[in-house]
Amino acid sequence: MRNQRLGFNRRRNTNNVGHFGKTLEKIRLAARILADDALSADDRLKILELLARADDAASKRDIETYVGLFTEDAYLQGIKGVHRGKDALRAGAPGVWVAEGPASRHLTLNAVLHPDARTGEVTATSTLLIVTVTHPPSILSISSVVQIVCKFKGDWLIRSRVVEHL
Repeated sequence: MRNQRLGFNRRRNTNNVGHFGKTLEKIRLAARILADDALSADDRLKILELLARADDAASKRDIETYVGLFTEDAYLQGIKGVHRGKDALRAGAPGVWVAEGPASRHLTLNAVLHPDARTGEVTATSTLLIVTVTHPPSILSISSVVQIVCKFKGDWLIRSRVVEHL
């Protein structure tokens, strides 16, 4: 009686088991497909290290190391516009860093990798936190970042990076 007053109906719940079973089977099938397309643990680690190296180079204002982590046809979009190719990236990134002040730390948080079996590329979504290195530190910006990385001559490189301030 109490269950009926709360809106529970045993008959309805029993009927949903068939629907639930079909949904569960679809989830299992999707999991098997994704498992086939999954990255190796080694590739996942290399991609996460690539993202960390990009943050480290940006924090150190090391433009040559930063640009070296991108493909020749690199695409960067952010608060200072769009930069296409390594030369444009080399010219544009320092202007972004100057706006952050003389010293900051770039921190990539919650990176999630989404492999694409068709292209071999991986989309990395993350949150970028930029903080001052003063005492006490303060947050300069929080952004959503979507990067596309690809393997080139055995190394993972950034092909595209889109930064959107939150």
